[in-house]
Amino acid sequence: MPGDVSSAAYLVAATALTGGELTIRRVGLNLTRTHFLAVLDRMGVGTEQVVTGEELGEPVGDLFVARTGGLLATEVTARELPLVIDEVPVLAAIAAHAEGETRFAGGAELRAKESDRLAGVVEVIRDLGGRARVEGEDLVVEGGGLAGGRTSARRDHVNTGLMYRAVTLRALQQGVDLEDGKALGEVARGIRFDLSSRFAPPALVIDGEPPSPELVAPEVEVNVSTVSRHPEVRAVLRDEQRRLGSRGAVMEGRDIGSVVFPDAAVKIFLVAAPDERAARRVRERREPDPGGGLPSSDGPPVAPDLAEALATRDA
Repeated sequence: MPGDVSSAAYLVAATALTGGELTIRRVGLNLTRTHFLAVLDRMGVGTEQVVTGEELGEPVGDLFVARTGGLLATEVTARELPLVIDEVPVLAAIAAHAEGETRFAGGAELRAKESDRLAGVVEVIRDLGGRARVEGEDLVVEGGGLAGGRTSARRDHVNTGLMYRAVTLRALQQGVDLEDGKALGEVARGIRFDLSSRFAPPALVIDGEPPSPELVAPEVEVNVSTVSRHPEVRAVLRDEQRRLGSRGAVMEGRDIGSVVFPDAAVKIFLVAAPDERAARRVRERREPDPGGGLPSSDGPPVAPDLAEALATRDA
């Protein structure tokens, strides 16, 4: 099957924001689905479509994204908005980095989908240091860039790292040998993981309770890599993660796209230097996470050799 051009919009946006170039092969190029490329062209993002064939009666080809010199604001009229209805969130993300104010007119439909997407887009942009607002049925995004920050995924969110931490904490509490993979697998089977509707969006709960601050205690921090490397543990948690994400979710973890959900519609792989990751981990311990991630702890934030431990785990 050819690639979905709406999913490709995220790759196009990432390329535009980082100033790179990109070629996406064998993507569907139906004219009724590619109008967002015309909007991007007005915003200074040059693209080229080359139809190379046809599959299932639909044109298929390659999509080229050129290096962007600068992003410009634009207006998406109420008449053309239905043609980009699925791409409004990603276009808004690009608009946040453009020069000037971008308006998406007549977006009432976006307020009545699975969630109020207009309000959600505004909240995310504001969380990340940008400026946006809803005016009647219009979404207005001010340019100038984002300052960074933390926000919620706004749908079922599973931080799989917390699941491994839960197994580690339980094993430590029960005095289980951390080198005994079989015993650790039984510990993992004894923990109930669910998504709770007490949170908006639903987030991970462990044995019916929100993630405990104990999950980020230094003793857990230095032992979670030992526990997580055992195949018996990973097999149990892999099945649990597939169950939790079976109806669709934002799954966060190290092997989600390669092992747990290899056929996921969208995969995002992020990398950072160990020192930067260690610094972020320290901040995570000190700040509440609106996305249901790592809980804060009143104790020491991390072991002093955290950066080294992260590098060792990745080796």
